[in-house]
Amino acid sequence: MKSSTPFAATSLFEGVMITGTMRVQSEKKDLSFVDGSSEVASGYLLEGESIEPYQGDEGEE
Repeated sequence: MKSSTPFAATSLFEGVMITGTMRVQSEKKDLSFVDGSSEVASGYLLEGESIEPYQGDEGEE
């Protein structure tokens, strides 16, 4: 995901709501693992216009 504004997460698995545009675009990035790294290919790019903490559905308990 590309964003012009950084998002400061408060926890590792924090849910977020991203609004933006998804485009078809081939891209390769290095992904780091505990035992090394590997190049990973993807076919989509999400250009985020806004990122905010996920609030859930109203009325849920």
